Amino acid sequence: MFLFKAWVDCLVLEQVHHAFHGLRRSLIANQEQWREYFQVHALHTFVACFNC
Repeated sequence: MFLFKAWVDCLVLEQVHHAFHGLRRSLIANQEQWREYFQVHALHTFVACFNC
């Protein structure tokens, strides 16, 4: 269910703002790069919250 909602949210972003046009296509075409990006940023967020 979460993945479906995330996919729909990406669709809404594409429709609302031109800067996000092609986001879902990019997520499919560059899966590994996006996965690495989100893993790194999730880790940094966790560490930042832990250090508060």
